Amino acid sequence: RRVHGGREFEGSMKTKRKEGKQRPTEQKPKAQKPDRTKVPLTSDAVTKNRKKQVKAKKVEKAPPPSTEVTRTWFGDDEESVGILGTFFKDTSISIDPNTAPAVSSSHTDLESFIKAALGEDSEELLGTVPKQKGDPAIIVMCTSAVRAIEVDKALRTLSKCKVGKLFAKHMKIAEQQQFLETSPIHVAVATPHRASALIETNTLKLSNLRLIVVDMSVDKKSCHLLNLPQVKDDFLSFVTNSCSEHFADNRIKIVLF
Repeated sequence: RRVHGGREFEGSMKTKRKEGKQRPTEQKPKAQKPDRTKVPLTSDAVTKNRKKQVKAKKVEKAPPPSTEVTRTWFGDDEESVGILGTFFKDTSISIDPNTAPAVSSSHTDLESFIKAALGEDSEELLGTVPKQKGDPAIIVMCTSAVRAIEVDKALRTLSKCKVGKLFAKHMKIAEQQQFLETSPIHVAVATPHRASALIETNTLKLSNLRLIVVDMSVDKKSCHLLNLPQVKDDFLSFVTNSCSEHFADNRIKIVLF
């Protein structure tokens, strides 16, 4: 017996707690498990279910990158002469409208465009092995190595033609020199700066050159080879310094693609 606050209490708190614990508690009924028996699907439900499964498994594959280089700049012969005339106006290179190659803008792929620009000489220049190594008949000038790679892939359709890759980020200049010294090539895909550097080493020769194709592809900033800073200067230097002596007999044509 304890006395607390003037009152008497029998038993202890522990006993009361135990008694409290021993009170019967109401047992909650167990939740019944849901019936997972499969309900047979109707024909419409089966069709919808199959469509969902097919849609989930179907993975859209990106189309393979196209290797075709199409003409991104269109102009008649007059416009070509005008653009080139303006570009070379302060140089010794003169563009004669009478000697400009008549290449229709309907030639949208590079292969047919080159053949049309070469005219009757295309079979001889592209179908026979060049006599001299490192001396291409065609040089395709590009703004960058990235664009040159695309052009190189497009030219693989030219049968019996060997294409030289004369641009940076693909081969070192020493490797390109060795390649030109040992390989006869029909076409060279180049950037102006690298082409000039290889001419200085006398590994890239121009005695057989008949056609310079200026790739006029436009980038996101609407820049192309003839208006892009540094690149246009490199191309101008290539033509005026490296090719000037070969223009005397009107043997070399410049075309815009």
